[in-house]
Amino acid sequence: MACVSCGGETRPGVLMCGRCLGGLDDPLDLLPRMQDSTADLRLFRRGSLLLRIGPVVGEDVEVGRGVEPALRLRSLMEEGNSESLARFVDKYLAGAGVGLHLWGDERIPRRALVWSVVKAADSARLEGSGWERACLRVANVHSLLVKHASAMPVDHDWLSAFLTSHAKAAEKCYSYSSSSKELEVTSAANFALLKFYSGRGDEALQILEGLGGSFEVIVKTAIVLEGLGRRDEALSTLQRIPQEQMDRRATELRLRLEGTP
Repeated sequence: MACVSCGGETRPGVLMCGRCLGGLDDPLDLLPRMQDSTADLRLFRRGSLLLRIGPVVGEDVEVGRGVEPALRLRSLMEEGNSESLARFVDKYLAGAGVGLHLWGDERIPRRALVWSVVKAADSARLEGSGWERACLRVANVHSLLVKHASAMPVDHDWLSAFLTSHAKAAEKCYSYSSSSKELEVTSAANFALLKFYSGRGDEALQILEGLGGSFEVIVKTAIVLEGLGRRDEALSTLQRIPQEQMDRRATELRLRLEGTP
């Protein structure tokens, strides 16, 4: 077979070679992405002044220090202000659609700064308050990369190194965020999904079984069971949620498990 990018010879079933993938500047390009019209307008200097400047991230952003997020990030990194950087990472990723809870169906906007923020957090000194939430969101980004990349028909050697790198980064961040009592269960449940994305579904279920019966844990257990082909068990697990607590995601999962169009 030939690489769809450079035309070079590849192994059977491989659509893109490691040489082409190695030049990937933004790994988030591998994810299903959401268009971000505000960022596009700002990048091309079209539209209103507000579109070119915004969105402003939080009340601690000062005009004199750069209200444009990219300038603010650079300023924080140069200052070495760890707590302010943690708040920035937390708020910016939240605004980009990266929640504290990992579900696997998230879409991140096509905004180059998102990956810059993740890299800044990965290389930062985790000192002071706020990093638990920031690290949880960063870990979720790495986990999404593991989930989607693992299913891609690309060079096996490149893919193995890619998955190992992002899985380790996610695990490190989940470990840090779990130090917060408030985020302990969410961190562990998200980590369980990372295990599932890494091909270790049985380990994921073991983790989830020890986390109680919250809505989050029940839905994620059903997601893992469905992924393992255990649809009846997944549906039975999901039925533990009272009807009044079913949200859009849980309802769609139940309908899919029931085979309802």
